[in-house]
Amino acid sequence: MTYVVRDDIIASIDSPIIITQGDSINLTITLSRDSLGNQLAASNISSISAAIVDDMGETVLVYTKPANSTASGEIILSDPNLNTPGEISFEITSQHSRLIPVGNINLKITKL
Repeated sequence: MTYVVRDDIIASIDSPIIITQGDSINLTITLSRDSLGNQLAASNISSISAAIVDDMGETVLVYTKPANSTASGEIILSDPNLNTPGEISFEITSQHSRLIPVGNINLKITKL
């Protein structure tokens, strides 16, 4: 499991993700409020963005909640009635995956 801790929020993915240019992929990130695995209530988040950033620090794609006209797509917040209240997800379409450069990428999440 890969994770990053910042401002008492832990963002994690279950395993490394391989993105193939020209293929669509759904990404799911779990937001937790502590290292014990207690998930953050994603449904309470009023504004969040996830930016895919290349090795040079340049933003390639941006996903947001609420949706806006300049974003690459919308972030979906988990249903609070499910066992995964801290999950957020978004789809990188086949068209958008062509914009992602070969090599390592990073995800920058901003919660307001």
